[in-house]
Amino acid sequence: EGESVNLTIALNVDSKRGDQNIRGIFKMPGGSTKIPKLVVFTSPKYVEMAKQAGADMIGDEQTVKDIQEGKIEFEKCICTLEMLPMLKNVGRILGPKGLMPSTKVGTATTHEKLVEMITDIKTGSREFKVDAYGQICTPLGKRNFPDINIFKNIDAFMKILNEKKPDNVKNRYYLYAYLSTKGKSYRLDLRSLDPKSSNYFFNKLNQATEAKPKVIPIPPV
Repeated sequence: EGESVNLTIALNVDSKRGDQNIRGIFKMPGGSTKIPKLVVFTSPKYVEMAKQAGADMIGDEQTVKDIQEGKIEFEKCICTLEMLPMLKNVGRILGPKGLMPSTKVGTATTHEKLVEMITDIKTGSREFKVDAYGQICTPLGKRNFPDINIFKNIDAFMKILNEKKPDNVKNRYYLYAYLSTKGKSYRLDLRSLDPKSSNYFFNKLNQATEAKPKVIPIPPV
C-alpha cells in the first residue's frame, strides 16, 4: 500500500472556544487511504436503507452493551438524530476514541441525509478536528497514488477548511502547513494553499500552466 502522505496545517484559532473548535468531514475525490468499518444507529424503518447504502453493522441495544464492555468492532459510527439519546450512555467511551456521532461534524444526521453520509464514508471521506495546539493533521492518500489524486484531496480539504473559518478570526487563518511522509517533510507556501488566493495551487493546476504546482512538492515514489 505504501506510506501515507499527510498534511499538517496550523490555524489561528483557540480550540477551547466552541465557535473556533474547527471540525468536519471532507470527501476524498482522489481516493482514501482506508475505508473504515461502519456502524449505523437508526430507526428500524431505515435499517434496510442503511444496509443497502453500505453500512457494515446496524447498531442496537446489544451494540451499546458491547461498547460498555469494551467490545468495539467498528472504526466509524454514525446515527440518525433520534438515536443520540441511546448513544449518550456510551459517549464517555466513544468520545475519547473519536467515535461519538456529532451534529456539528455531520455524523449525527437526518434520515434524508443518511444515505449520502454512508456513501461518503464508504467511498472515501475523512473526519478532521483541530487539536489543542490549533493543528489539524489529515492523511491525503498513499505515496503510490498519482500526484493529481493527492492534489484533488488537498483541494477538497482546503475548501472545506476555508468554509469553516470563524467570523471572529480577522487576522491570518492559516499559520503554517507541512506535507509529510515517513521521515520526510515539506513546508508549503500558505498563499498557494488558500482557496481565496489568486496563487491557489489548484487553480494553476487546472489552467494547465504547469504539470504540477511547484509549491506542493510530493516525494518521489
